[in-house]
Amino acid sequence: PTSSPDRKEWTVFAAIVATTTAATTCSENHDPWVVSAATGTKCTAVGCTTLSSESILHDCHAEVLARRGLVRVLWKEVALQKEHGHGEDDDDDDKASKRRFLLTRHKKQPCAFQLRDNVQLHLYVSDSPCGDASIYEIESVEAAQETIVHQFTGAKVLTTKGAHVCLQECDGEVIDQSRVVREKGEQLLGKLRTKSGRSNLLAARRSTSMSCSDKLVRWAVMGLQGSALSKMIPEPIRLASCIVSADPRNRLIEGQRLALDRAFRVRTVQAMEALKHCGDKTVAQFSQTVAIPECHIVLKQFDCGKSSMEKARVMDQPLDHSRKRKRGESLPKYSPTGFSINWTLIDTDIELIVGARGVRQGKKPKCEADYKTLESRLCRQQIKETAALALVDVSDEPAKSYSYSQWKDRNTLSVIRAVREKLFQQGPLAGWLVGGQQMS
Repeated sequence: PTSSPDRKEWTVFAAIVATTTAATTCSENHDPWVVSAATGTKCTAVGCTTLSSESILHDCHAEVLARRGLVRVLWKEVALQKEHGHGEDDDDDDKASKRRFLLTRHKKQPCAFQLRDNVQLHLYVSDSPCGDASIYEIESVEAAQETIVHQFTGAKVLTTKGAHVCLQECDGEVIDQSRVVREKGEQLLGKLRTKSGRSNLLAARRSTSMSCSDKLVRWAVMGLQGSALSKMIPEPIRLASCIVSADPRNRLIEGQRLALDRAFRVRTVQAMEALKHCGDKTVAQFSQTVAIPECHIVLKQFDCGKSSMEKARVMDQPLDHSRKRKRGESLPKYSPTGFSINWTLIDTDIELIVGARGVRQGKKPKCEADYKTLESRLCRQQIKETAALALVDVSDEPAKSYSYSQWKDRNTLSVIRAVREKLFQQGPLAGWLVGGQQMS
């Protein structure tokens, strides 16, 4: 199956790719392999998450699913290495059989793990991540008139107290008593945003997931592995780079690159500085470990991506208009597909997800048992069950006796808790929503 079954639908493709660096020079990357890949553009509505929160995927954007696929791979590796005792000192034949392993035993903590010294992780995304990274100038060729306009992100700006955004500043109105605003004019830069969605949706049908631009900054600071893995992988695993395909609606790609740099690199530096001066010595020390990722725009494009199909939509129309357009006739419109797919290197099959429901394709779920039957392998419950294999000898009670939040908290290092608290109180991520509520 594909996540773009109709040529009038577009999607976003994302992948996390690992590379190894030669021992002689760190600049020589070779032997790349895909760790996880996904497509997707949808999120589940707040009102759909009450029945079975742990069995659904709240955010089915491609970048988020690719990262969750990496988490699944890391938990599997931890379990395998604990069971079989793989390490750097294994013989050459055994090394060859597990050359795709990302982890090795921690140098100072024998019961923990770390990313192999010569491995780097990179994120590729076919379109600029939603949110701040998607605000840049593009060419508009509507009605045969070529103009330069700002790409308007559908991600709504957040007006929580910590976000420091006022209604007068963003020239908009609060949507349906929510905490988000759709700007009427020029959009604010460098601000927290929730996922895009129609402005006329009721609050119960709206997602409170943060934009992918914002999540990239969070991962850059706290790591890709997630809080629950922090005891097993105490040193955060971070991206070395983020690569995005060029928007074909641009004459020059510099504006798109600057937007990606502003949304990701600049805010990562700001977050690091905020943690450094937060008043907590442990958190300040942690901030010194944050590595600033590189940002790149590449010319290779994804044919089913939004920007590529929007460009094709216009180019399909004759610019000289040999015939007059009929009254009411407009350019063909494309919409985001409702399906997502995901794959990881430890899985033999591709999983198809209904993005707005956050579960595998099948009968529409009506009760908790239905959601359980259609669980994705990337949902919270399945991640917890995968993790149980790795934590079996360190947990005093089975993971299933806890909710996901309780289980995650039990396996989170105290320094990670402190960093998360400070990160959402100060700096560019202040005012972050967790479960629809601002972090206090």
